[in-house]
Amino acid sequence: MSGRGRWGPGRLARTAAIASVVLVAGLIPGAGVALGDTQRADVGIGYTCRLPSAPAPVDVRVKALFPATGKIGTPARTDDVALTVTIPRESLGDLTKDDAVSVAGTARLQTLWTQAEQPLSVEWPGLTVPEKKLPQDGALVLKASGQVPTTAVTKAGDLVVSAGELTFRLQTRNAGGAVTSPGGLSFSCVPDLGQDTTLVTVPVTGPEQAPVTTSPGGGEAPARTGPRVRNDDVCPPMPEPKLNPKFPVPEPPPGVDPSPIAPDYSCAWVEGHANVNKLKGASALKGKASVIIGLDQFFKAETPPEDPHGYTQARTIALSYLNSTQSTFLTFGFMPTTATMEITQIGTANAIAIGPAAVASPRPTITTVTAEASIRLRDVKVNGTPMDVGPNCKTARPVRLTLTGDNTADPSYEVALGGRLSGTADVPAFSGCGVDDDLDRLLTASVSGKGNYVRLTQGPVCYIVQQDPNLYPCPPEVFGYTITPGGDFRFTSGEIVFRAGLGSTRTIKCASSEVRGTFKRGSGIDPRSLGTAAALSFNDCVGEGSLASLGDVTVRAVAPLRLGHNMTAGLDKTTGIMNLQVSTPHLEFSGGGCQFKAVGAGGSPTYRFGMQYPNGSSSLTVPSGGTGTVAEPTGCPSTLRGSFGILNPVPFTVDSPQLFKYGGTPK
Repeated sequence: MSGRGRWGPGRLARTAAIASVVLVAGLIPGAGVALGDTQRADVGIGYTCRLPSAPAPVDVRVKALFPATGKIGTPARTDDVALTVTIPRESLGDLTKDDAVSVAGTARLQTLWTQAEQPLSVEWPGLTVPEKKLPQDGALVLKASGQVPTTAVTKAGDLVVSAGELTFRLQTRNAGGAVTSPGGLSFSCVPDLGQDTTLVTVPVTGPEQAPVTTSPGGGEAPARTGPRVRNDDVCPPMPEPKLNPKFPVPEPPPGVDPSPIAPDYSCAWVEGHANVNKLKGASALKGKASVIIGLDQFFKAETPPEDPHGYTQARTIALSYLNSTQSTFLTFGFMPTTATMEITQIGTANAIAIGPAAVASPRPTITTVTAEASIRLRDVKVNGTPMDVGPNCKTARPVRLTLTGDNTADPSYEVALGGRLSGTADVPAFSGCGVDDDLDRLLTASVSGKGNYVRLTQGPVCYIVQQDPNLYPCPPEVFGYTITPGGDFRFTSGEIVFRAGLGSTRTIKCASSEVRGTFKRGSGIDPRSLGTAAALSFNDCVGEGSLASLGDVTVRAVAPLRLGHNMTAGLDKTTGIMNLQVSTPHLEFSGGGCQFKAVGAGGSPTYRFGMQYPNGSSSLTVPSGGTGTVAEPTGCPSTLRGSFGILNPVPFTVDSPQLFKYGGTPK
């Protein structure tokens, strides 16, 4: 089946890069020099873009100037990067709605630098898309250009550079210059299958450089033969980028195509506990994990009504470096026993995320993590008396561990954003315990057993090449928000005006509005669920302009209401603005015999109110813009159509100021 007409899934994380073994990406644009003569790439590639309304086949031409040859240890400079993207007329609906007449923004291209079959993902971020008039007919041709990172190599041989995922963040404006897409239009594009995406091949010569083998996680670690880039010093060594063959990986259903992309290199902080059932206690777990996201991905778009959900599967690997921890238990129910436990992961863990392709699908995305580890005990004391268990007191065979996370649970879990994973582990018998006496049976009787509950909380990933620090902080931080003081809240506003379409001719004005609910208290609070929204109300509403015939209008927010942060913004650590979000399946409007709903943008069944809250203040603002769509109008004027949103920014009073802190330094 051809790749044209299908598109890659939304990335589980934003693109980042580090080599597994052979390359270095320097991140100072323009640093380094071209080596020897240059060679120019000029390659046309077919892509498919996942626009909000439908997939779009596009033609992309990539031009850039590369060195003709490379030398180990010397940054190789890429110059004159220019992309030309042609989007056919029939795919421009998402750009031309709301009377938009121009578009501008940024693009980033993920490139793959491969040498000796070892890939490095190098992102070319910040490519500028200058303002372009939207055509009245014919295709839209966008240009993107800019400086990109330099790249150095640590191994001789041919270096093959190829094009990967292309991501846009665009903003449209109307004829008066007003923004028609306040939140921006973001979408990703992937190369179609069955084509050569090679841009250039650079021969590299010179003596090879020694790998780095230190392990910041302590204990034995695989040799680090990869590069050191901007955040490389805060992440433990990366494993080889391949799935662990010990753990079976589910095959996608028939008709689901692979969506080839380069993997993302990152690390995260993990902490939690493991129960020891026989001792009626738990041992703390904490440390860092190297995470390589998106080794393989599979995607099938939803095709309503036959298949309203679609299918995605993303495969990730992780290697944990857990700190040694001392635990205290009551052996046999009365004798205090302390021991230091070392958990060493054996090979990589496979993390397989399977879920729907449709953003609005009620089905969850479930991530299943499977790993093996060895448990070693040392520094054992029973009732204060040392028990010499020797240097090799450990489980006789590996501990098999299976954990799961759910993106709809509370706390939720997604690989890039982190969250809660839980499951059980069977602890096998111990061997090699004791110096003067054989303690294997004693420790096996005291510790080993089945069904020991394990719970881990992973923080958001820190990408090797820094992404949005508000969502993906580096060094790695703990999961979730801390909210102070929390508790009940009430947001109230004066006049709020809804609009259907652009301009002020089709509006519904309400004299006041109110949001009531309760914020959670404490730390580790899931960004998706900061608390509960008990009520979202609009009072004394009336139709105006061409909707004046509606007269008095009743507006109702349909349950369940949800309170979280904006998943693309969160807490801006620079400005202190907390981007809150209250969502409802839809708003219901009725008046003058007319009934209709306001649903999410593009018809998705979730209407969201974004709120910009200066941290700790007594006020917030709901920005203007088109955040929804008119749906299912009955008995309404023909002018009631198109996008639905708020005409002007609306100030709200906050009765109980709150302080939000995202993440935090691990302890």
